[in-house]
Amino acid sequence: MVNLIQLVHPSFSEEIMPTMDTFLKVTEQLQKQKPNCCYFFNTSFGLEYSAIGLWEEEKFQGSIFVGPFLSNAPNLDFINRVISSNQLLPLHSRKTLQDFYDSLIVVHPMS
Repeated sequence: MVNLIQLVHPSFSEEIMPTMDTFLKVTEQLQKQKPNCCYFFNTSFGLEYSAIGLWEEEKFQGSIFVGPFLSNAPNLDFINRVISSNQLLPLHSRKTLQDFYDSLIVVHPMS
């Protein structure tokens, strides 16, 4: 068994993090699924998350979210797409944004 814990203290603005409303919507989706279902989602900022419902005797008890993480190592094209698609002006210090993404764990999908 492997346990992986990452504490993220973003050096970047919280505007790139999902809102509580996003997490509540995902929790609602988890409640509609079967107990062993895992939910994966990403944001317009390319941040990825995984969530699973906590069930006891087929009764929903809550959820656990893991993230943010990335599926691919961030490069200059990725950073430019995030800046462009989210209209981050005045470019929010590209270096600060790059440092934030570089601090995230990159999880490669299993084949």
